[in-house]
Amino acid sequence: MNTHPHRPLLLRAGMLLLACVPGLRAQSSLNLDSNMLLWKKNFAYRTEVKADISLTNTKIEVNMTDRSAAGHQPRSFHYQGAMVYNTELEKQANYNGSARRYYQLCDIMKSETNPLELKVEAGFWEVWAQRLWYDLPAEWQPHVEVKERNAEVFGGSYIIVRQKTGSPDLLGGGALELAFQSMGALSKQWFLLEWTRPNSMRNAAVKVSPAELRDKRVVATGAHASTMVNDVIKRESKLLYEAMLGFQGERKEGDQWVVEGETLDAMVHPTVKGSFRGSAIVRAEVVRNQSPVRTVEEINGFRLRFIPRGIVDGRSLVTDLRFEVETVDGGTHSTKLTPEDGRFSGEIWLDAENQSVRYGELRVDGSKYNGCLPRIGDLNAKIRLDADFHFNLSYTQSISPTEP
Repeated sequence: MNTHPHRPLLLRAGMLLLACVPGLRAQSSLNLDSNMLLWKKNFAYRTEVKADISLTNTKIEVNMTDRSAAGHQPRSFHYQGAMVYNTELEKQANYNGSARRYYQLCDIMKSETNPLELKVEAGFWEVWAQRLWYDLPAEWQPHVEVKERNAEVFGGSYIIVRQKTGSPDLLGGGALELAFQSMGALSKQWFLLEWTRPNSMRNAAVKVSPAELRDKRVVATGAHASTMVNDVIKRESKLLYEAMLGFQGERKEGDQWVVEGETLDAMVHPTVKGSFRGSAIVRAEVVRNQSPVRTVEEINGFRLRFIPRGIVDGRSLVTDLRFEVETVDGGTHSTKLTPEDGRFSGEIWLDAENQSVRYGELRVDGSKYNGCLPRIGDLNAKIRLDADFHFNLSYTQSISPTEP
């Protein structure tokens, strides 16, 4: 017997009320508007791309002209980079749209917190001569001081040297000093971005022109943007909503799909000569009035989590994502990114109301790095490393209204 005769009526009324709440469906599913651009008129977009990369617990090998040297550092190479830029839509139309872009800064800082010690091969008499009257070779004297010597009659003699505090140019590459580098091509610079139609954005078919501010208008100067500038701006197009959704249509809570690695390249700081390869499986989780970080207001939409494997279109697929960096010897080093293995994690936040990517983070802790030094900025010392590899790449976009 039903002891609550009014419950079915109240339940139906509640369901009807929920069905009438505006935007509820948009919060539990998301439909891509193929006519949407990355930016809207009368809004300002501030984007920040950060990179934090460290190599720790590092074994170092250096091949010199006539001998080799090896060393160890608990904390070795550390890089912090930031790129900040503002974008506003200039002309919104089905054809011939444009936006203006101002890069506030693009820089990277390299630092070293532990002095490097190197064990250098030496001959028996060379060690004794150094003890008695010889100094270190002239080219070494500004950079290192002798910590220990060992002379063995039957081989195995060595000298241990330690990097001097403030050494400006160790090993001829400027690799280990505290240094700051600014990329002038992307610092304090205006650019005009133009496209024929909205679909051009998806294909990175964007014309990039150096520009200047004249009477509150951004005007192309007629110069040509460098290849580096073009690459940085055009790869951002791949981080469009449609690319992250994996197709043009509706997505809902729990959906899983494939995101190509190159889509994530906009999260790589320009001074880091690296890119993503392969693909990743992501799973959608609905977020309501949540914020990924302090600098982004609460949003409604999806959090895409990187997962090791999933079912996509009836097929069982696995994440095969890699981060490849160029090395100073002209080669590459590849780091496999396996979600939930305790070393790699990643997530992307999509804003349903603004149809844009608002936040992304890719983090690696304690993966192994074995090879030549990664090419970051002007770094060029020919050093081989065996180290623990840590990096955190992030992409943050804040949106604020402007005067119409």
